Amino acid sequence: MKRWRRWSMVALMIATIVLQGSGRGVDADVVQSQLAAPSPEFLRYSTSAQIKGGVESLELVPSPVDRSHLDGEHINSLGSDTPLPTSYDLRTDGRVTAVRTQGSSSACWTFATYGSLESTMLPARTMDFSENNLKNASGFDYGANSGGNGDMSTAYLVRWSGPIAEADDPYDQKSTTSPANLNPIGHVQNVMILPRRPGPLDTADIKRAIVDYGAVAGSMYWAGNQRTDTTYYKLNTSAYYYSGSDGINHSVTVVGWNDAFPVSNFSTPPSGDGAWIVKNSWGIEWGQSGYFFISYYDSVLFKNGSAYCFQAAEPTTNYAHVYQYDPLGHTSSVGYGATTAWEANVFVAADTENVSAVGFYTLDANCSYEATVYSSWHGSEFSKPSSSTTGTIPSPGYHTVVLPSFGASVTSGQTFGVVIKLTTTNDLYPIALEKPIAGYSMGATASTGQSYMSPDGVSWTDVAGEYANTNVCVKAYTVAPPAKATLTWQASPAETGFVSASPPSVDNTYYVGTVVTLIAAPALGWKFAGWIGATPDADDPLKATATMDADKTVTATFQLNPPPAVALSSPANGATVSTSTAMLSWNSASGAISYNVALDTSSSFTTPVTWNVSTTSQTTSTLVENTTYYWRVASVNAGGSSPWSPVFSFTTRKPQVTLTLTLQLGDTRMLVSGSDGTSDTVTLDAAPVLGTGDRTLVPVRAMAEAMGGTVGWDPVTKTATVTVGSNMLELTLGKNTALFNGTATPIDTDPKVLPMIINGRTMLPLRFVVESLGAEVSYDRATETITIIYAKS
Repeated sequence: MKRWRRWSMVALMIATIVLQGSGRGVDADVVQSQLAAPSPEFLRYSTSAQIKGGVESLELVPSPVDRSHLDGEHINSLGSDTPLPTSYDLRTDGRVTAVRTQGSSSACWTFATYGSLESTMLPARTMDFSENNLKNASGFDYGANSGGNGDMSTAYLVRWSGPIAEADDPYDQKSTTSPANLNPIGHVQNVMILPRRPGPLDTADIKRAIVDYGAVAGSMYWAGNQRTDTTYYKLNTSAYYYSGSDGINHSVTVVGWNDAFPVSNFSTPPSGDGAWIVKNSWGIEWGQSGYFFISYYDSVLFKNGSAYCFQAAEPTTNYAHVYQYDPLGHTSSVGYGATTAWEANVFVAADTENVSAVGFYTLDANCSYEATVYSSWHGSEFSKPSSSTTGTIPSPGYHTVVLPSFGASVTSGQTFGVVIKLTTTNDLYPIALEKPIAGYSMGATASTGQSYMSPDGVSWTDVAGEYANTNVCVKAYTVAPPAKATLTWQASPAETGFVSASPPSVDNTYYVGTVVTLIAAPALGWKFAGWIGATPDADDPLKATATMDADKTVTATFQLNPPPAVALSSPANGATVSTSTAMLSWNSASGAISYNVALDTSSSFTTPVTWNVSTTSQTTSTLVENTTYYWRVASVNAGGSSPWSPVFSFTTRKPQVTLTLTLQLGDTRMLVSGSDGTSDTVTLDAAPVLGTGDRTLVPVRAMAEAMGGTVGWDPVTKTATVTVGSNMLELTLGKNTALFNGTATPIDTDPKVLPMIINGRTMLPLRFVVESLGAEVSYDRATETITIIYAKS
């Protein structure tokens, strides 16, 4: 079929582009936006007659979007990194659907589109999509059967007009309308656009996309007849090679390659071996059952137009609703002379739902983004961010980004905004626009208050106020609000600790499926004990998780901290105790309700005597004389006991007894009574008498022995030696000086007071002797009674 097209509105279109790029209503100090120029291929196509010849129609229309800045760029992180084979054919793996026939319609672009989309869904699902609906219902200025391109297919698919099942709208090469209200059988959410390749052997990105995703739609230039040998096409090998400078005019589906396909298979030998395996839309009678080969060295395929990989459609249940203002998709681009710009759309929620994903175009390889949903728009600024995510997208194209944690909830009638910050690698026009282009997309409409753009994310320009009937290409995808479950968390016992939850919730409700992290914090004096109703974290016992599949109650249990250790006070460490019992005492410990006390004769406490007391002291039971005892104390409360205190020791000695000796002048009887209740009468050798100076003289032996001492007599020196305890007193008859522990000591101030013999008995000065030996003496002159008090060890 031969077909002619001339454009009568070319001048109007060019004028519209120039005038709309000038902008209006913008303050002088605000950065001016700049529209990207249309693609040279589109301008050439629009201003020249396109001649199509041959049996099948050729009408691949160039897109007005200029992607020349992508030429030669590579897509990083494109799928797997498995080494590419020297030959590959998707048909071998059952990843290509049947060859179909476009007939006389200029619908090659629709067959290439669905050749890619149906392939990316295999082998999981075998689909047959309606090319008829795509060509008839694209919505662009071209009439049905009048041509199209990959951008038109992208717009139709991502606005959810298709794909329609072939059975619902069968292909008719002459039809111009399709049934209304047909429902798509899938939702296309992602379209990868592969940059043009500058050289014949720069093939890795295309090959990788084919292996990892499926067939790609490519554009070529077909020259000459399709049914006979020509300079470009060799019939018996189905090999095609074009080396001229014409632009694209036909769209095909590339399903594989063969690096060793020989140059001899071409009518005009290219510069080297290698060819792409291509699925055409001219029926199975053409070529090799509908397939043919295009040389790597062809001057148009992958070099004069981008390739499209329409990635597998998702089930139509993936989202409930799409909010959008750009049914015709990306037709122009705008920027601020920098690689970063902001785009935004303001929508009004039609129902109470969750914005769970956003869709937008990236116009460069490795474009980074920040996507945020705001709960409010005040006419000049967005506020109340409710969900956001960031990332980098390797390939240009249209992309759907899922928001974290069920996205942002909106209520019916609520105004919300979707803001995308884009940073490209080198493109100065980061924002994709749906804009009226004469003869191409004049069906685009827009109103002020819908789309906004900004050079800094702060100062916003209304896009429709700047460029008539123009919107940014940003979509919002919603789902019905997921079911919610209530999470109750508590500390046990009450007020012994705190529990926090992440993510936080104002009303303690969470969407079903949310994993909530709980963190316990004990109150002062308490320690964390464990979780009830949640899964403890393996690395941090204070953390636990709860998956919200139903209403749940989570309890963090706490235990009282044991009180601090005590400090012992009495008896002091290493002390000597001369009583039969000892009072053990220590300081109080904060928070203690009782104390464990242990006493043993072994420092290892093998057989201790123990007490649990509520006070800070304990009296021991009867102690054994001359024994070393060890003791320690631990404080106790409901949380347990403290560590034992450091061990103290003390040693017992025989208890001290106080003796009272009572004598009377002229009486040989001496009453001896003890503080321990003992009492005895001792007969002296002689009765006490008053001597010189009115000093009392006594026979000292009985008195010394009563005090636990001894008396010795040296008849040679006439010296009496009195020893009591550690004290020794030596007195010599007729001398006024005595030796006390070896030191000469005067007996009395009166030199006449001397030891003497009276009636054959040695009599010594009472006061000097008694006081020298550590006793106290008193005299009652009225009764002539002498009292001696001595503390006996």
